[in-house]
Amino acid sequence: MHFCPDCDNMLVMEKIDLTYSYCCNTCSYKKELVIALKHTVEYQPREEDKIWYEEDENKNLDYCEKLCECGETRVSFFQMQTRSADEPMTIFYKCVKCKNTWRE
Repeated sequence: MHFCPDCDNMLVMEKIDLTYSYCCNTCSYKKELVIALKHTVEYQPREEDKIWYEEDENKNLDYCEKLCECGETRVSFFQMQTRSADEPMTIFYKCVKCKNTWRE
């Protein structure tokens, strides 16, 4: 930010003809810019969130005893609100052996 040397108010940048100048909105102070303005922004891509990878698949899941079609009884589960808020949550199950998924 730049300030007016006469009245100490903040100067605004205005384009006058083909040049840019700092101008004071309070008094008549104007100062033509003689240097080239350059503003560089370096783009830093965000790392993608690690949501679900095969090696972490069973790391933090809850497990229970439910019979899957393949005969396995150990399944992981999670709950999700799939209907209106006054309805109970839906429970999703996933077999640790065959990866079959179903809901109740």
